[in-house]
Amino acid sequence: MSWFLNGSKQQPFLFFSALWWIWRYRNNAIFNTVDPWLPEKVIALIRSSSEELLRVFHLQRLSCSSTLKLSWTSPAQGTVTVNSDVCYIESYGTMGFGCVIRDWKGDWKKGCAGSIPPSGILQAFILLNADTFAANNERFANSVADALAKYAVVHGVYQVEWLIPRDDIKELLKRDMAV
Repeated sequence: MSWFLNGSKQQPFLFFSALWWIWRYRNNAIFNTVDPWLPEKVIALIRSSSEELLRVFHLQRLSCSSTLKLSWTSPAQGTVTVNSDVCYIESYGTMGFGCVIRDWKGDWKKGCAGSIPPSGILQAFILLNADTFAANNERFANSVADALAKYAVVHGVYQVEWLIPRDDIKELLKRDMAV
């Protein structure tokens, strides 16, 4: 596991591009025996993807002052915003997701939640981002979507939608607006 952590931290774009294209190379070799890929092609694809990801990352950093919001921000009048969050509760061995749609006034339009038993790659991603997904982190911004994600894990919900918020969520909606 240390090779994974080291590789992903030292050169993440190159590392994950390599994982992706090696996996694609393997699949091509199994399922497309008529048109096998040469190793040189895979190396070129890895380099190209890595460079493109790096360019996009730098452009994103230049065009946005910060993508992390500390509180709920209303969208333009007449529109809605979608907030989502995920969590991982180790004792359940499951990842949860939550999503809430609110209008420009902050009114609930729809919410959903679900749980996903993690696969090997998802578990590795969660381990790399443990601080972000840890269920014991108290969220002040995006607390509604976070609560929905935790609800899905704790209650073993595969997928659920709400047209009106549950009572425990109503308080979080108010708090989310005040932050």
